[in-house]
Amino acid sequence: MRPARILIVDDEPAVVKGLRMRLGIAGYDCRTADGGDEALRAATSEDGRPDLILLDMRMPERDGPATLAELRRVPGMRDVPVIMISGDETDRGRALAAGAIDFLTKPYGGEPLLAAVERGLNASPANSSGR
Repeated sequence: MRPARILIVDDEPAVVKGLRMRLGIAGYDCRTADGGDEALRAATSEDGRPDLILLDMRMPERDGPATLAELRRVPGMRDVPVIMISGDETDRGRALAAGAIDFLTKPYGGEPLLAAVERGLNASPANSSGR
């Protein structure tokens, strides 16, 4: 069984590095994108569709909700669970209204991150078919 593939989308290199390190140590296969346009390319690349996406709310050019809306238009991406992250707790309602299954406020610890990722992967339809 292959490790779950997680796409990390954030325009802050330090955040991407920290997430990739924490999730990599936990055994996940992490891919990264530094913005919405790159996320769309990465999610639909030949490397395969992600099992879960961690998506920053606030990015230049295309923010998290706009990126999520665009991802949902792509065949095969409609059911991929998305967890949005932000440094501002007031973004929670907007993230969930946009279709995120969970929301994390920066800074977050390793345990809340891993718990949210596990919940997201367990909620994924791909998990029920033996990912």
